[in-house]
Amino acid sequence: MRGRVLSAAWLPFAAGFGLGQPTLLTSDEVLGRMDKQFAGGLPACVELNQLRRGAHDDLQWLTKRLKGTKVDPLYMASLEDLSTAIRESAKDRNLQTACNTLRLVVADLRTKRQDCRALGHSRTNISVEIRTLQGRDEVAGWEVYARWLPAGDRFSTVPKRLQVLSSPARGTVPIPGEYEIHAKNASSGVMTDPVRVSIGGAPTFIWPLPVPVAKDKQREK
Repeated sequence: MRGRVLSAAWLPFAAGFGLGQPTLLTSDEVLGRMDKQFAGGLPACVELNQLRRGAHDDLQWLTKRLKGTKVDPLYMASLEDLSTAIRESAKDRNLQTACNTLRLVVADLRTKRQDCRALGHSRTNISVEIRTLQGRDEVAGWEVYARWLPAGDRFSTVPKRLQVLSSPARGTVPIPGEYEIHAKNASSGVMTDPVRVSIGGAPTFIWPLPVPVAKDKQREK
């Protein structure tokens, strides 16, 4: 694959989400390649035809919207990673894993399309606010982590922490798409179960995340 090495400025930002190297290809070329991949040999998922139609529709829309524009390198890197995920799923002998990957790729493309339509093309540094809640009450002192799902596991298993503790926890994610978020109590280390979210389509993504009551608070009651 043609590409170039990430600059020092990109490394800390991209590494937490496992994004690959920026590409020298155009958006037309990468999106066109994905369209061909979805039309080619893929695992026999139950809803394969539906996945193909959805991907084709979104890829065609994104191709027209991005054509002739300057696409952010990090956004392009995410498209390359999606293409790689499709290629890997075609070779994966575990049908469930392969089909889950394809579903995530299709969902990620749809989120990118929705974000592009609402706020402009190839947006990066998406603002995120996660409100940690116990019942109706916001509680402080929780670290919130985000991990890009479609290809993130292939490069890094370490989610990236949002910069500001809750609540709300504030920070950015690199690109619009499908993510998994969870919270960790900064004092006790207690963690929530991961939750899948689609980040995109609004200037700031805001999400209420239930967190457990700390053990010492339970004893007080």
